[in-house]
Amino acid sequence: MSDPIASDALRSALIFLPADGSITPVDGGFRMLTPSNPGYWWGNSLRFDHAPRDGDFERWTQAFARHVHAAQPGSLHMTFGWDGAERGMVEPFVAAGFTYFETISMAVERGATVIAPHVVPDIHVARVTDGDRDTLLALLVETRIVEQSETDYRDFAVRQIALWRSLEAAAPGCWFCVHDGGRIAGALGVFAEKRRGADGRRIGRFQHVVTHPSSRRRGFARMLVAHASTHAFMHLDVDTLVVLADENDAARRVYAACGYVPRSRHRGLERGSP
Repeated sequence: MSDPIASDALRSALIFLPADGSITPVDGGFRMLTPSNPGYWWGNSLRFDHAPRDGDFERWTQAFARHVHAAQPGSLHMTFGWDGAERGMVEPFVAAGFTYFETISMAVERGATVIAPHVVPDIHVARVTDGDRDTLLALLVETRIVEQSETDYRDFAVRQIALWRSLEAAAPGCWFCVHDGGRIAGALGVFAEKRRGADGRRIGRFQHVVTHPSSRRRGFARMLVAHASTHAFMHLDVDTLVVLADENDAARRVYAACGYVPRSRHRGLERGSP
């Protein structure tokens, strides 16, 4: 957390911490809890200040049981994160059924040129309305990570949509979508901190940039990112806009095409209920 660039990614994640959420120092890192959504894997997690070392499988899993499972029995998963270039000793976790992943935070600053995308004829970016909520939920469920069950993910997504709606009412932010053939073909949320930080900046972040599988490679995601970026700088008073992408994800190329540049690496281990 000493790296001010890396901390932008964490700082932006706190935008989505609900009123009942908390972040607390524990065991060489910190714990994030979201009691209103115990199935939110990364809203109920442990983040450490170093990559896993010899013996950390036992230490970290015991710490999760102590700090998350005991405090919130409804959180049946385990999630661990850390920042930096070091992969660490992830093998004991992978052998126990954890998935290891790497993400990159990318950012663009106020005043930078957000590259305008090729406009898809007859497709327009619009604000998500109350009438779109059911189709947005269906899109999120259909594009979920395969290892997550539909039932568990649907419960998570319903709670998250409720959180996003409360954020739209209480904090700067909104959801945008594109419609194609009477359904939502792609969507994303963009939200900002309620107030500037001690450094005088306001951080904004994208949330759940998704495109329906049948609508990919048509420029919809790029349209959404460019439109929402412009909106964030013009209407949300954002200074730095952050997005996270998987290391080898096609979405990373979309963000790069819109002018976003890599800032920091983030690594994690996750496992659903055993």
